[in-house]
Amino acid sequence: MLAARDTARAVAVIAVMAVALYVLYRLREVVGLVAVSVFTAVALAPGVAALRRLRVPRALAILLVYAVILAGMFGVGLVVVPPVASGVDQLVRDAPGYVTQIERSTLLRRYDRRYGVGSTLRSQASRLPAVLDQAAGGLESVTVGVFRRLFELVTVLTLAFFLLLDGPRVADFAFRTLGPERERRGRALAEDAARAVGGYVAGAIAIAALAGAVSFGMMTALGLPFAIPLAVLMAFLALIPLVGSAIGAAPIA
Repeated sequence: MLAARDTARAVAVIAVMAVALYVLYRLREVVGLVAVSVFTAVALAPGVAALRRLRVPRALAILLVYAVILAGMFGVGLVVVPPVASGVDQLVRDAPGYVTQIERSTLLRRYDRRYGVGSTLRSQASRLPAVLDQAAGGLESVTVGVFRRLFELVTVLTLAFFLLLDGPRVADFAFRTLGPERERRGRALAEDAARAVGGYVAGAIAIAALAGAVSFGMMTALGLPFAIPLAVLMAFLALIPLVGSAIGAAPIA
C-alpha cells in the first residue's frame, strides 16, 4: 500500500513537472523577455542608486539612466553611419583598382595561369554594385523583424522600469516573510548577486570602450581606412566573453 502511494506521488510530481516545462516552453518568449528585464534592472540598479544618493526621485533617476543609454546609442549611430556609408561607396569605386593591384602580384599570376583567379576577381568586382543594390533591397524584407525587436526592446525597458521602481519594496516584503535568519542570509545573497552583476556589466563596458579606443588609435596611426566603424565594431564584439576580441580583430587584420 505504501509503495503504491509513493509511486502515485512520484507519478504526480513528474506529471506536474512535465506540465510546468510544457507551459514554460510555450511561454518561452515571454519568460525570456522577463529574464532579460530582470538582468537589465539589476545591471542598471547601481546607476539609479548613484542618482538616488543625490536625492533624485527614483522614477526620475530611472528615466535619466534610460536617457543616457539612448543618447549613447544615438551618438554611436551618428558616429558610425556616415563613415560606413561613405566607406561602402568608396569601396565600390575602388574595387576594380584593388583587383588590378592584386593582379600585379607574382604569386597571383602563377595561380592565375592555373585557376583563372584574375578573371574571377574582375567578374566579382564588376558585380559588386549590383550585389550591394540587392542587399539594400533585401533590407525591406527585415522591416517586420526590426519592428518586432523594437517592440521587444520597449517591453524590456518598460518591465525593467517597474522592477527598478517597485523591486526594492517587493524584495523587502519577500525577505520579511522568510523569518529573521533566512531573511539575513537572503538579503546578503541578493546583495552579492546584484553587486556581481553590476560589476560584470561595468567591467564589460570598460573593456569594450578600451578595446575600441585602442583600436581606433592604432588604425589612425597606421592610416588604415574605416577606422571609426571598425573601432566601434571592435568595441561591440569585445562585449562577447573570451572570443569577442579575437573576432573583432579579424576584420581589422
